[in-house]
Amino acid sequence: MTPGSRAKYLAIAGWSLLGAAGLIVLFLVYQFFVTDFINGRSQAAASDELVTSLEDRRRVLSVTSTSTTQSNTEPEPGRTPGRTRGSGR
Repeated sequence: MTPGSRAKYLAIAGWSLLGAAGLIVLFLVYQFFVTDFINGRSQAAASDELVTSLEDRRRVLSVTSTSTTQSNTEPEPGRTPGRTRGSGR
């Protein structure tokens, strides 16, 4: 191997390593910035959907608990109002 051919191989290896490093840097930029931007928008949409769903459930539960409370206001026959089962003391 002549000194000129060794320098040629080292130059090729050097440029190959620089190219690989550049590709790795581009991949990292994509991972850190582009995916954050894309996921930020979809995460905001999912958050809005969750809030809407929870508000709907809260409305349903409040209506259900209100109707249950209203239907249970009459005491059972033979029971004293205000006392619960198992509190026989």
